[in-house]
Amino acid sequence: MACGAAAALALGRELAQPLEAMSEAAVKIRLGEYGILVPSSSLDELGSLADAFNAMSRALVETTGMLEEVVESLVSLVVVVDSAGRMRRVNRAVCGLTGNEPEELIGKPVESLFEAAGNPLQGDTLGRLLLHGSLRGEPARLRLKSGGGLPLLIDASVVRDADGRPYAVVAVGRTGFEG
Repeated sequence: MACGAAAALALGRELAQPLEAMSEAAVKIRLGEYGILVPSSSLDELGSLADAFNAMSRALVETTGMLEEVVESLVSLVVVVDSAGRMRRVNRAVCGLTGNEPEELIGKPVESLFEAAGNPLQGDTLGRLLLHGSLRGEPARLRLKSGGGLPLLIDASVVRDADGRPYAVVAVGRTGFEG
C-alpha cells in the first residue's frame, strides 16, 4: 500500500511539473513577455501539449514582431494611451516629428505630446471618444521639442477588454494641411 501511494505521489508530481511550467509561462506571456518556451521531453500527451504551447509562443512572437514593424514603418503618427492617460507606445513618426526619443514620451501624460488647446485626448473630445468608441479628423497641435506646434488631424479608437471596458486609446495622426 505504501509503495502504491508513493508511486501515485511520484506520478502526480511528474504530471504537475509540466502543467505548472505551462501555467507560469502563460502568465508571463499574458504580461507581455513573449517567446517563453516550456520543456518538452516526453512523447505522451503532455509532451504534445508542450510542443503545441511552444509553437503557439513562437507564432505569437512572429506575429507581434510583424505588427511592431508595421506600426514603426507607418508615416502616420501612432500613439497608444492607457486608461490613466499615459503614453504606452509611440512610433518612429512621432519621434521624428517631435524631436523626442521614445523614452522621453513613454509613461508620460499624453498632454505632454499635444498643445493644451489642441489635445483631442482630453476633456469633451475624450468624452465623445469614450462614448462613441472612435473619432475621425479631430484637429490637434503636436508639441515639438524645439518649440512651437504642428497641426494634425487625429483619428482615434478605444480599445476594450473582453468585458467591454476601455483600457487604451489608439490615436493616429496625419500632417500635411493647414490648421
